[in-house]
Amino acid sequence: MMGGGRLPQDFLGKLSLSLTMRVKVRELRAALRAVGERRTQRIVTLSFRKNELLVISESDDYVLYQSLFAVGDKNSAVRVWKADVMQAISDLDGKDYIEIQPLSDNHIRINDVSVSVVEFTEPARPRLIPAAPPSFALTAAQWRQVCERVAFCAGEAAARPQLRGVHVEARLVGAKFTATDAHRLVVWELGAASRAGSALVPTGVWSMLSRLSKKLHEEEEIAVFFEKDYTYFYHESFDLLAKKPEAQFPDISHLFAQRDEFVVRLNRESLQNAIRKAIDSAKTVFKPVGLYFHPGQCVVALPEDGGGIVQDILQCDAGFSERIAFDAKKLISLLERLGGDIVEMRIDAQNASVRHVVLRGEGDGYVAVIMPILPQ
Repeated sequence: MMGGGRLPQDFLGKLSLSLTMRVKVRELRAALRAVGERRTQRIVTLSFRKNELLVISESDDYVLYQSLFAVGDKNSAVRVWKADVMQAISDLDGKDYIEIQPLSDNHIRINDVSVSVVEFTEPARPRLIPAAPPSFALTAAQWRQVCERVAFCAGEAAARPQLRGVHVEARLVGAKFTATDAHRLVVWELGAASRAGSALVPTGVWSMLSRLSKKLHEEEEIAVFFEKDYTYFYHESFDLLAKKPEAQFPDISHLFAQRDEFVVRLNRESLQNAIRKAIDSAKTVFKPVGLYFHPGQCVVALPEDGGGIVQDILQCDAGFSERIAFDAKKLISLLERLGGDIVEMRIDAQNASVRHVVLRGEGDGYVAVIMPILPQ
């Protein structure tokens, strides 16, 4: 399915000037917009086959093939600057179709506009659908939620490659998505008919998957295949091949091991509003917030080193006295994504100030973990 290397120079002289492909303006524009704006995505390959145009782009994390219907039956492929093609079609909103014609002088013609070619290449091979059934499939609406509720938490640092992405695991009971940046962690389990398999899917794949899923109707499905060298996301209009990193995602089972815990439940919206007050009151770039638990109450305040200013006093079912501080913005990012009206906090009863806190919403299999901060 992947395109080959450069063709001999004498190939250019053999191109037929009559080779013309017709493609819908709207579809080509949407495919180019989906490519992204990163430096490595500024060049795209246009690969023509009988009644098909493949728009191919590549980054450090993935290779993307987008399939468009095109009228024509000749094989050819060119690598071009994305911006040049976008400019050529920018004034064609009144047209349903454009005609693309490779020329023999290192140019292609888009209607009456000449566009420079980076290089001519061999046409991509036909799209391949894996013979084995997919490990699982989710609707476009579910993939958008995974991108929003899980991928935001994936690490970005090159120094921690084992955290750069979302760990995707297919099990008999469903699909499990896990991401962490070492300060917070989220796990979301979705029921789906699954075949066993797992992979760390790099961070850059998820922004692309988000863009692609937004182009689809909510109930359209994207299937996942775990291959040797890549994780394959398949839809009838595209192939997204996520490159498999060498780094292995860490074992996180110890975070949910049984321990002596304090358990407290609070109204999620009230807690979010109180923490936002703390963010607005903090006079430093770093925004800390302290939660001071007493029987029946949770005092939300700036930590003592920030003045100890009380922002709110919330009613809760705490049966203990303890204090713990968090990075306010990171805590808010998790609370916003939990489900339901109530958040359950599980706090280590022996070392509350330095041990992770587990957060659960109501009913949808989504769990978050956050580390406290010091000083308090």
